[in-house]
Amino acid sequence: MFGNMENNAKKVVFMVSLLVGCLFISAIFAVASAAQEVVESEAESELEAALKARGDALDEREVDVKAKEASLSELEASLKAQGEALDKREADVKAKETSLSGLETGLKAQGEALDKREADVKAKETSLGGLEAGLNARGDVLNKREADVKAKETSLSGLEAGLNARGDVLNKREADVKAKETSLSGLEAGLNARGDVLNKREADFKTQEEAFTKRIAELNLKEQAQAAKARQEAQAKRESDLRAQRNRAAASLVREGDLLAKDRRYAEALEKYEQAYEIAPSEEIKVRCDNARRAAGMR
Repeated sequence: MFGNMENNAKKVVFMVSLLVGCLFISAIFAVASAAQEVVESEAESELEAALKARGDALDEREVDVKAKEASLSELEASLKAQGEALDKREADVKAKETSLSGLETGLKAQGEALDKREADVKAKETSLGGLEAGLNARGDVLNKREADVKAKETSLSGLEAGLNARGDVLNKREADVKAKETSLSGLEAGLNARGDVLNKREADFKTQEEAFTKRIAELNLKEQAQAAKARQEAQAKRESDLRAQRNRAAASLVREGDLLAKDRRYAEALEKYEQAYEIAPSEEIKVRCDNARRAAGMR
């Protein structure tokens, strides 16, 4: 009786732990789903802001994508851990079934022992029948032995009732094991369905990531084109400014040369004209150089 109570208590503890495990798994999935929805919403908002900014938000988007991948990895690890827990529970159920099989074997052995005892009792009864003539003289002894046989029969009946009760307990345990197997099958189906949902979400994340990557590449190409155009315009402006500076410098030297030519200092004027020609060559300056040479008597 105490053994049955202990087994019932173990069964209740197992059922309670199984229920708590299911609730804990459901809570983990609910928290993970909520966290994923929040992360998706924040990632989309940050993406729109980053596309408008075209700058610093690109780094933040890459961080968000890595965070999503890490979250998916954690969810995958959680699912693997849950699968391992289910495998352990299934092993425990199989061990209990093995234990039940051992109990059933023990009960069969006890039944065989009872059959043997019953055969022995019948043999004794046969022997008592053969000795009936001699037992007539031993009435008191025979009555006592007959009472002992009845007591043994009563004991055997009690044992048979106990075996029947144990059989009922075994049947109930077998029904409980089947119910647990059915519950585990339902949990496994639920985990598979959630795994499919996670796989779909992961595919959606990959599609979004590819779209984001394509947009980023387009923005980079556009920015590179704009940068190249800006560099070309800046280079053209620098060249234009440089030409203007050279022209101004050459014009200043030409004016100095003209002043020197007016003072008939043709050699010094020629030097100024040649410097101006080196800075900004032109036909006009070349003509001035030739005139200054002739005036200085160099030709």
